[in-house]
Amino acid sequence: MVFEEIVSDGEDNGYWNPVSVGQNIEGNLKYFQKDEWGKQRIVLEKEDDEEIVLPGHADLQQYKKKLGIGDYIRVTLIKIKESTNPDYNDKPFYKVEVDSERKVEYVEESE
Repeated sequence: MVFEEIVSDGEDNGYWNPVSVGQNIEGNLKYFQKDEWGKQRIVLEKEDDEEIVLPGHADLQQYKKKLGIGDYIRVTLIKIKESTNPDYNDKPFYKVEVDSERKVEYVEESE
């Protein structure tokens, strides 16, 4: 018998939390969602219309100013820096790419 490792896609109940270098996700940036710590998380709409919330990691926060609603993006975990302090989490680093040809316009819903 030969076992083959199954690698998680990082998706869990509407959230994306990658754990291994190379994991990626892509879709259109639908909106930004404020989390309980006041950070702006990216909410992607995937091609199957499922919405996925990305982590509020510091490395992803820097891209908020450069991205627009409707942008089609791919986010890839490129490195994890291990913390030397056991009280702190390891620090993930991401690469964010934009495909301008796949940008969409979202219509704001009126209340």
